[in-house]
Amino acid sequence: MSEHQHPNAASATGDAAYIVTRGKPPREHQFKPGQSGNPRGRPKGALSFKTLLQRELDRQITATNNGRQVKITKREAMAMRLVAEALKGNLKAMDAVLHHSGEAAASTQALPPMDTDPAREAAILKAYLARRDPEGSV
Repeated sequence: MSEHQHPNAASATGDAAYIVTRGKPPREHQFKPGQSGNPRGRPKGALSFKTLLQRELDRQITATNNGRQVKITKREAMAMRLVAEALKGNLKAMDAVLHHSGEAAASTQALPPMDTDPAREAAILKAYLARRDPEGSV
């Protein structure tokens, strides 16, 4: 057979049971053990976007706070700005402050289950009507 075999032919190793299909290349073209499929991929020590963002947020800047120059992190400056916007009435800023502070979750606690006993509801309604019309003309 020629150098280029038919796609469904057995591989050069002589294994008649091995059939070349989509996603199953000839054995001589498969990656060898220990060989990377992307040898020039991400270099070792490359930082993720999340890590780069964290580093940038932790860098210090000089800001004016109550008329004084202070050194704070960019993260702190953003938090101060967000709270200031919330205090000005910015609803999106208020929502963000409450959401990230955990107070929004605390204010949405589950209510106790309702009492839905029909006999009890009837008694409450009867007592209400009796108070509303003491002469019983309802």
